[in-house]
Amino acid sequence: MPAGSLTRIRFGSAAATVLLAVVFSAVAFSAAAPAAPELDEATVRSIVGDIVEAFNQRDLDVIKAYLYPGTKIVLDLDPAGGTSPVEIEHDRYLLMLEMGMGALEGSDIQHEILKLEVDPSSNTAFVGSRASTVADIMGVRVHEDTISETTYGIVDGEIKVLSIFSRVLHLNVEEE
Repeated sequence: MPAGSLTRIRFGSAAATVLLAVVFSAVAFSAAAPAAPELDEATVRSIVGDIVEAFNQRDLDVIKAYLYPGTKIVLDLDPAGGTSPVEIEHDRYLLMLEMGMGALEGSDIQHEILKLEVDPSSNTAFVGSRASTVADIMGVRVHEDTISETTYGIVDGEIKVLSIFSRVLHLNVEEE
């Protein structure tokens, strides 16, 4: 066949079958592959609300859905500032959450977003927030005020917490 001429493929031939399979699989894959979610202010506010409600309802599954093994978790649990913040690995943090929620008899978290910035170029969002918590744990009432800095992003096509830094500002424990 001369250069520049079209190649004819007979339908029913092996070449036509392969070509059609490649085309249809590409079309099917592109139709089936969901687009990565985009972070916007409304989505982030909704996620933050879901997580706060999950803590109030002791629903660890909701919280787990937003964490992944690469989440960087740093906690500063000393309101007096006498110790350094500690990085906690993902599995240990989940175990701490599970144990803590199991010991909770009730809690009320009042949460306020102080700063919310979405970066469309990297599809990430930063949330600075403050929480005031009253919790009953094994016969003790705990009042705690914290600030948190949380970064959300897309991991494997899902919105996840990329990092969280949480600092206890005030802690008061009362015997019931």
